[in-house]
Amino acid sequence: MTFYVRVPAAPPPPEKQSTAICYLDVKDEQGNSISEAKVGETVKIECYLFVPSPLGCVGGTGINGKTVYFYWKDTQIGSAITKKGGVNNWDGYAEFEWTIPAGSEGKDVITAEFRGDEEYEASSATKSFEVQPVTGAYWVGIKTKPGWTVELYRCFIPLGCPYAIISTFGTPEYGWELIDSKVAPEDGKVMFTDLDVNTDYGIVVWDEEGKEVRELKITEEEQFNKWYTIEAPAVDIIAMVAQFLGIEYEQAKWLCIGVGVLFFLGFVKWLLS
Repeated sequence: MTFYVRVPAAPPPPEKQSTAICYLDVKDEQGNSISEAKVGETVKIECYLFVPSPLGCVGGTGINGKTVYFYWKDTQIGSAITKKGGVNNWDGYAEFEWTIPAGSEGKDVITAEFRGDEEYEASSATKSFEVQPVTGAYWVGIKTKPGWTVELYRCFIPLGCPYAIISTFGTPEYGWELIDSKVAPEDGKVMFTDLDVNTDYGIVVWDEEGKEVRELKITEEEQFNKWYTIEAPAVDIIAMVAQFLGIEYEQAKWLCIGVGVLFFLGFVKWLLS
């Protein structure tokens, strides 16, 4: 005799809820919506992840704690976790600050994508955008720590400015004038564009406490169109001597060489005695 056991069918998996990426936008540092930006500029990409209503995004319900990925030209440039935020302080808000790197020039779309999970379906949205090349051929980029201040100085003396940019009193040395100042964003990248290759420039980096970290002088053509990493003070004895004595860097260099030679000769004399 054969017995059959009827096994109840497994319940169907719960139906996933549909989602929508809503109100995808790109804003400048002043919070204005933009459709274009230049290489080196920092923009904020923002959107909302909603469970849509019958009207779509209007009246939708925000979803927090989900990852939204951002793309430019099909290349991922960042991600963000959704939370309560934005102008209206709605749930489902995601934002990402993007400092546009060289090589990103062109017209394309910025894409925001939610990849879905066991509870929610995937969704995405795009926004047309244009990345323009830097106006002018010359620029300087500084990679430093987030929150540090990077200042750009210009030398207005035709014969050149002192090697030191900031005096012992914390003020610019004669000939240097401050023309721009930026606080490093989360990625630590600051860029100064539209520079004149025939002008001497100075870079000064300050930490959060207002202490000078480093000075950098840009005077030769090959020093432009480069990224410089400044994350710790540089030990430059010659610059310290020049700043302390109030003399030119070249004078301080020869002074240090002379002192070194005298010490060396004294050491040789001591050995031979």
